[in-house]
Amino acid sequence: MINEEKLKIQREAIEALRLNSFTGIVILPTGTGKTYVLIEALKELYEKGMRVLYTCDSTRLRDNDFVEELKKWGASEYIDVIERQCYASAYKKNGDVLLADEGDYALSPEYSKLFFNNKFKHIIFVTATLDTKKVSLAKKIAPVVYHKKLKEIEERKVVNKCQFVYVPFRLNDRENKRYVSYNKTFRNLLVQDRTSYITKQLENLQIQRQHFLAGLESSAYICKKLINELHTGSKILIFCGLTEQADKICKWSYHAENEENENLDKFEKGEIPALAVCGKVNRGVNLTGVNTVIIESPKRSETLMVQRTGRGRRLDVDEILYVYLLIPYFQPEFGGVRATIVLDWVKDAAKEMGIEEAKTHIVK
Repeated sequence: MINEEKLKIQREAIEALRLNSFTGIVILPTGTGKTYVLIEALKELYEKGMRVLYTCDSTRLRDNDFVEELKKWGASEYIDVIERQCYASAYKKNGDVLLADEGDYALSPEYSKLFFNNKFKHIIFVTATLDTKKVSLAKKIAPVVYHKKLKEIEERKVVNKCQFVYVPFRLNDRENKRYVSYNKTFRNLLVQDRTSYITKQLENLQIQRQHFLAGLESSAYICKKLINELHTGSKILIFCGLTEQADKICKWSYHAENEENENLDKFEKGEIPALAVCGKVNRGVNLTGVNTVIIESPKRSETLMVQRTGRGRRLDVDEILYVYLLIPYFQPEFGGVRATIVLDWVKDAAKEMGIEEAKTHIVK
């Protein structure tokens, strides 16, 4: 069945680009048809005799998913006539048209050279999210011509909704001691004058704490139990912060150190019920039927939250994606039990996504 609301949004986005001479940024949540918008623009511009360069963030998107989308939308004839590159290798390229897929990823000091060191007549930049820290840089490339937020897309039944679920658990004794130590060090540094040295110390401490929280034994243990509880009738994608954690948590994993395996394809085909991933599946990977996402290692990033939950936005519009967020708790020196900083990270990252309606699930 054709989703008329989705089609309407896609047509509006294409028209917005057309009205701005096919130069602009389109921000649409995962599952709303960003690639379709790119392909329709490609058709119009290529037929005018223009050279087209397609760029993206990963070889999988470049060589597999985008090619499949071209086939899906009746545009197979363009597979071999347009150039396709990843941002890592596309910094010195010329052409008439630049199609920037997963554009948010390219807004780094190195990758953004593609936009500023080359000349293009048309730049079409599509992304599911645009990090607030990157907005000013993005606007130097092209204006935002069309933008829809996730809540509106959900309410219009363009994509399925999600239900957040907190999964609280206790740090073990060793982890608790270390976390309390981090808190002490933070307090000691925060009361000192903010010199460049102290600022650097705080930054380093934040990185160390985040790495520590991404490799918790207690989290790996509770996550494995949660997977066992949920496995019946679920297609489960687990996001971890460390490759070794992903390998501990699930029998099947996919990350930078084992990307040659076929686990991602097997997961997509339904041959395996669960997959633990790190980074590589955050964006630009089309997965169908994912109805359960476990974020084993949450971070304070709205962009990352949107990207990760976006892997489960290809269900029927009346279905629900369940997003389980593992929240470690600790015992302070003065007694009681409190949530770690992870709870604040999650609330910040999902504040525009209905996190206030989160439920709680206790793993037995």
